[in-house]
Amino acid sequence: MATARRPRIGFLTPEFPGQTHSFIWRERLFLQEAGIDVAIVSTRPPPPAIVCQAWAPAALAETTYLLPLSFRDLARGSLEVLRAGPGGALVVAREIGRAQGLTRRQHLRLILLVPLAAKLASLARRQGWSHVHVHSCAEAAHLALLASRLSGISYSLAFLGPALRVYGPNQANKWRHALFATVMSHAMLDEVRRELGSSLPPKVEIAALGVDTSRFRRTTAYEPWRTGEACRIYSCGRLNPVKGHFYLIEALLELRRRGVPAILEIAGEDERGGRGYRREVERFIAARGAGDCVKLLGAVSEAESRDCMARAHLFALASLDEGVSVAVMEAMSMELPTVCTRVGGMHELVDSGMNGMLVPPREPGQLADVLFELLQEPERAVRLGARGRLKVVSGFDHRIGARVLVRSLREAGAASPTQ
Repeated sequence: MATARRPRIGFLTPEFPGQTHSFIWRERLFLQEAGIDVAIVSTRPPPPAIVCQAWAPAALAETTYLLPLSFRDLARGSLEVLRAGPGGALVVAREIGRAQGLTRRQHLRLILLVPLAAKLASLARRQGWSHVHVHSCAEAAHLALLASRLSGISYSLAFLGPALRVYGPNQANKWRHALFATVMSHAMLDEVRRELGSSLPPKVEIAALGVDTSRFRRTTAYEPWRTGEACRIYSCGRLNPVKGHFYLIEALLELRRRGVPAILEIAGEDERGGRGYRREVERFIAARGAGDCVKLLGAVSEAESRDCMARAHLFALASLDEGVSVAVMEAMSMELPTVCTRVGGMHELVDSGMNGMLVPPREPGQLADVLFELLQEPERAVRLGARGRLKVVSGFDHRIGARVLVRSLREAGAASPTQ
């Protein structure tokens, strides 16, 4: 009798491994432990400035990149198209033709994705994948859609937030052909049901990303701020307008006007490795005369972020939109009192007044008020931090969401042992 072989799936992620991709690496390790082999494939290598995690060298070594395309890639992709026959090529052409909401330029770009999709289909065939799980609903989802129409390989989507509109047009077709999908929060589930309706795949599950609570934990007790010493506020998130850094900086300056010697450390880099939105943040800091109290740390590893949290008195995030912030989960897991904006699914993580504090977005004055109150009430800050860890351990440990993905794969028949 033939021995059953472990199923093997592909993980498709844009520009892997980036500064925020630790959850994908943890998912991959969990699936391996659950008996599902994972092959990582990505669109292109990320800018070097955002490759910061300790596991990144291993990830770079084992990731297959769709770009650049070599002559061999083009030849193999052409064979994949020939293998699909006239019918398969026609299905792909029809899929491109029925794409919704694209500009002429976007439509041309979709056509240019076909060679990359053929390379993805070729990889799946040669490496024996049974399925492709896509950590994006943007261009990577188009690649999986086209590869599926060309070769028949199934795919699933992970909707990571903050909102569906961020991932561009043609969402109905991307989701319609998916075997299943996962979303981070109830708010995001409500959004896709409202926006996509009958175009949703048969199953859409909530699978919060989560953190490794065994790693994000304190080794020394949290110490609240005391009058007369420097006040350290920490924030973590890619440098992008959606993270609301300008409002956070204004709140910090308001704290200093109230006599709190606060220093803000911001971890995270922009998507261009420091050549993009970072420059706007630097200009804003200079214009507000905040260079001596706001420090841009760039992309940091998990270990560096833990060290910053261990030293900080408060964590703050002023996002204008959000799914459910992993950075906030990490801070709460570290028992660091946390203040963030009431956007997206953040209310599903933070029970305001119980294990953290929620404030309206775009209101630096209210953000400053809450930060100031916590600094003046150290016992309350300690309680919020302790309850924050309990909330994350019980509902947002990374293993919880990973188990949902494993179950979804198996129930959909996408990760069954083969003979």
